[in-house]
Amino acid sequence: MEGSVEALRRLVGRCASTNGKFDNQKATTEGLLLLLQLKEESRKLAFRAEDQRDETSKFKIRLEQAHLQLQNLLYEKEYYDKEINECQNFRFKHSDGAIGLVPTEQFQGSASPEVLARIGNDSHKLMLERLYDELNQRKAMVSELNDLRKARAATRQEVDKRKRTLDDLQQQLQGLEDTAKPLQTILAPHLSLRGFARSADLLPLPLYIVYSQLAAVREALGMPIRVAILGSSVEAESFAKSLTLDSVEVAADGMQQASTSGLTMPAAGPGPVLEPAAKQPRLSPAPPYATALSATAAGAPSTTAPASSDDLYKVHPLSVLLEVQRENNGRLQTIISVKFQFLVNLKLVTAHSEVRDDNVLLGALFPGDDGSATAYESLAQLQGGTFKYDTSRPAKPYRWCQHLAGLDFAPPLPLATQLPGGQAGTEASTIVLEGLDLYRRQQRVIHVIERLRAVKTGDEALK
Repeated sequence: MEGSVEALRRLVGRCASTNGKFDNQKATTEGLLLLLQLKEESRKLAFRAEDQRDETSKFKIRLEQAHLQLQNLLYEKEYYDKEINECQNFRFKHSDGAIGLVPTEQFQGSASPEVLARIGNDSHKLMLERLYDELNQRKAMVSELNDLRKARAATRQEVDKRKRTLDDLQQQLQGLEDTAKPLQTILAPHLSLRGFARSADLLPLPLYIVYSQLAAVREALGMPIRVAILGSSVEAESFAKSLTLDSVEVAADGMQQASTSGLTMPAAGPGPVLEPAAKQPRLSPAPPYATALSATAAGAPSTTAPASSDDLYKVHPLSVLLEVQRENNGRLQTIISVKFQFLVNLKLVTAHSEVRDDNVLLGALFPGDDGSATAYESLAQLQGGTFKYDTSRPAKPYRWCQHLAGLDFAPPLPLATQLPGGQAGTEASTIVLEGLDLYRRQQRVIHVIERLRAVKTGDEALK
């Protein structure tokens, strides 16, 4: 192309130097040829430039793709580096101890040989296997928990079903009770004293007689009184057991003394037959009470009475409370209360009231019976014949108390001499039954209650 341009320049120069003498036709032809040649070379140059441009564009695209791949690789490298750092610096929300994994030694001891072979010495695999083992155990526990919840739901449904059945039964029983109330009122005995049945069994015989007679009068005759048993049943049981053990020990000592002295027990006779301790009633302190209606009539001194004053006045844990009532505006009002107690060692029944003025009335209830216990020959023989009952004590052994309790004490003159053959030779149980029969015929309870009511009413009228 440069050669064609240079040839055109020379042609132009020759034409200019000849001053019109040059052949124009020839010059024109030569110039046109040069121009065509120049145009051809220019076209070829343009095509080469276009090819270079296309090739350059291809290389540029390849360069851009390579640069983009490089950027992607750099970004991916940065991402991997970041993830690796995060994994290396990761802190679990729950530590290994908080997860509750079993110790490594325990896991290795319970794992199968295949698992141990798969773990080898890799601590990471060991942790994975421990996690898998913990996962399996927890899945088993969750399954067991679901089974237990299902069983609990079934049990709850069964309980609700039975509860509904019981509720229906309760309604039926309530209806039956309401239906039976008229018949129960006519035929059934009064139930107000059932709560004292257990305590009544622990009463000594004299207090039991007082309680049973008062309760019988209330139930049979409908007298306006209230009778109750006071005291601790637990203490009464302990007291009865101690008396039973003492009786057994005394009997054993007596048998031992009789065997050492060469004495023998009679095979039969008019006196009461001794029975072994195993045949005594359980929790019963009272072989002496069984013959209280007759033995006290003899006026014999008690050879086992203790010398201490506190021991002499020892009181049984249980007592009987009598409340004499009267109707006032349609309601029963207690006008006087009497508490009966039993002195264990003196074998006496005492009575007193919490109201001091009522104690004065008790002392004046019957003529000549002030509760001084001077008419009891058995007490007069205690302490070498010098015993005097402490009259400063509020509870006094009135004779009417002993009569209510079935204890008949003899006067100082011995009535035993009036009986044929001395003391009666009947069994203790027969004497008790005969005494109770006479006791019922005399209606002593009714008489005492009426006297209490009359004395209290008269005392109130005088005030």
